[in-house]
Amino acid sequence: RAEIEREQVEGRAQEERPRKGKALEEALATMARTADAMRSLSHVAALTGLPEIGEKIAKAEEALRRGGVLQPFPGDVAMAERADLDRHFNGWMAEAEGKIRKMPVAERKDMRDELYGYAIDIAKGLGDARGAQLLQMLPQTKLFATGLEGDRLTQGREAVDLQPGAADRLKTDIVGKAVALGLSGDRMAERLETGAANAWEERDWVRSDLLTLSGRRRVDLRNLDQSRKVVVDLEGFYEAAAKLIEHGRAHEVVPENDRLLRALGSMGRIMQADGKVEFRGDAHAERFADELRQRYGKGVVAELASGRTDALAGDFEDADQRKWIARAVVSSAKSHVALGLTLKEARHAERLLASTPARGEHDWER
Repeated sequence: RAEIEREQVEGRAQEERPRKGKALEEALATMARTADAMRSLSHVAALTGLPEIGEKIAKAEEALRRGGVLQPFPGDVAMAERADLDRHFNGWMAEAEGKIRKMPVAERKDMRDELYGYAIDIAKGLGDARGAQLLQMLPQTKLFATGLEGDRLTQGREAVDLQPGAADRLKTDIVGKAVALGLSGDRMAERLETGAANAWEERDWVRSDLLTLSGRRRVDLRNLDQSRKVVVDLEGFYEAAAKLIEHGRAHEVVPENDRLLRALGSMGRIMQADGKVEFRGDAHAERFADELRQRYGKGVVAELASGRTDALAGDFEDADQRKWIARAVVSSAKSHVALGLTLKEARHAERLLASTPARGEHDWER
């Protein structure tokens, strides 16, 4: 103000002069970091199919870098409660996660890692230390930690194969209990496809269930007695769902031998159709090789590579099917060392087995 008055007295034009001081430097540094975070969030919003949000974030980043007001509004609105920010952030997270779920499976992990990396910083900035912690934790309830995709049941980093149809029966039972309680069956079925990404999303789902149930019953959650009844019923549903999941795992898991036989049959068919077989990764190949040796003996891969398939005869009566399986095992051995053949040995075995084709290769001659 003193500088402005001197300029007026002296008749000089007013000009901006950069101010100095530790507080100002810290404020500018904070604005720069926030702008960087905005750029990252804008990028994630665009990738997750939220262009409108991405554009707004980009404008905020631009304003932060040049300095100025992000969006003019009356002063009383500036005192909006922190809860408004929480609701906005939670809504954005839910929408972003919904977009990620629609992406190809192979792309989901990288996108989630990027999204939640930024989200942790935002939660901390909002003063939600617990929320930041939940973003880094796995879901805690058995129901929301469980995903059912095809015949596979996934819990955290563990996955097991169920008997055909078991996953559908389990999903139907859980959804039925949810509907009976008053929750949305469609929403519960959608959650069961993948499970919650982390404890943060799990908390959001629990809140949603609590609000849905209290709304249907016209319950005032501020009333201790009324809210307690809703919470008890909701916890009872979660516990019942957990028991169904445990029962499914205990009684419907595919025995290792059955899983191996299904894998061998599939490999033979793929080899016949595509002429090549590979596993999703070395860990998968190593597990398969271990189960193969446990069932048929340590030297089974070498036997199959030499064209001897008698070890499989007890499980696969058809000789042609056994030959296709042998060729599939050899084909996979070229890409995965866990099968126990060198590349030279695998190529030699491939030529040997190809010289004595199964009938399936000459069906066109009949």
